Amino acid sequence: MVGIIGKGFGLYGYLPAFVELGYQVGVLEDSKTVIKSRSELAHLSDNISYFSSERNLFEICDKIVLATDPLRQESYVETLLNQYSIKNFFLEKPITVNPSNTQLLIKKLQNHNTNFNVGFNFFYTVWFENFKELILNKQSADILIKWDFMAYHIKNDVDTWKKTTDKGGGLINFYGIHLISILAAFDFDLIESKKYIGKDQIVLWKAIFVNHRTCKVEISLNINSTEEGFSIYNNQDKYFLTHLKNPFSNDDLEKYKRDPRIDNLKQMISSNNRNTYSSNVDLIQKTNQLLSKVLISRTVRS
Repeated sequence: MVGIIGKGFGLYGYLPAFVELGYQVGVLEDSKTVIKSRSELAHLSDNISYFSSERNLFEICDKIVLATDPLRQESYVETLLNQYSIKNFFLEKPITVNPSNTQLLIKKLQNHNTNFNVGFNFFYTVWFENFKELILNKQSADILIKWDFMAYHIKNDVDTWKKTTDKGGGLINFYGIHLISILAAFDFDLIESKKYIGKDQIVLWKAIFVNHRTCKVEISLNINSTEEGFSIYNNQDKYFLTHLKNPFSNDDLEKYKRDPRIDNLKQMISSNNRNTYSSNVDLIQKTNQLLSKVLISRTVRS
């Protein structure tokens, strides 16, 4: 059985992904209200078991999804490693509140011989293979990745950890890390990075990365934009590699209230035993190292 901790993406993302792959899922009883309130989850009830306590849930599950804030996630991993025999973890990004803590936690997970995936979902999008082919087949490339949208917590003025870097949130930790992970996979290193502060948080990030193949990738990520779009443009050959509403765009799925990331999660879950992107410890470590460089880069007040 797969146990899920978290009432947000854990329930409307991971829950349907695991059920559609044939798993029985366990959640805490206080998640029942959330599940029943979402019409797209109602048909999954036969595959859901409810537990009165975390202890009861952890004792019966062989896989655990932690979809919480980084501080709680770090605490849960410590408890599960020390008190239970669970060997399969599905963690959300960022893993902990900062890269130093993340490096320590990765070592602990390895020392306990656990399998763990981190939710770097860009590797399982419809456009990633084209991006990969371009990077690997070009001796040189000049690429612009532009991602614009208005984050939920900004649009709705929500007070959340996701806006605070010290709590593991912020533009880079929560959103930019998706881009950092795919660049780390192809050995890109940071050349230049600037973070721009809006009213009370960083809302715009611009950076340049290069790798040993003399490929250059320029990033522009704006989480306070009135426009929404995700595009990858090949400056060298003058064409769009992809141009979407958002990185996970699927109009048909969104129309039926199905989160488009569910299919990405299903691919990640299915690849769990093949040591691919989201479960590749070397890649997770390289992502963490590159993230650390970006976090200490220059901040500008706009």
